[in-house]
Amino acid sequence: TVESSAGRSSFKWSLLSGPAGTAVSSTYNGIAVNFTPDRPGSYVLQLRVSDNCHDATRNVTVVAAACPVLTPAINVSP
Repeated sequence: TVESSAGRSSFKWSLLSGPAGTAVSSTYNGIAVNFTPDRPGSYVLQLRVSDNCHDATRNVTVVAAACPVLTPAINVSP
């Protein structure tokens, strides 16, 4: 939970969807989230904020692109 000027508020992040077989690494710290996708594709995260009077949710879509495979070039000279 995080203190706000209007009283006590709580923040909760959830992973709603992602590529099949994903094992996402994430850490939550109140309103902030560190998210590391493990596969290319679209991930939908949800933030829910609650206080003593109201609840609100927002969804965030993150698109992870595939990284190209790099082949090292080796030059050997006699």
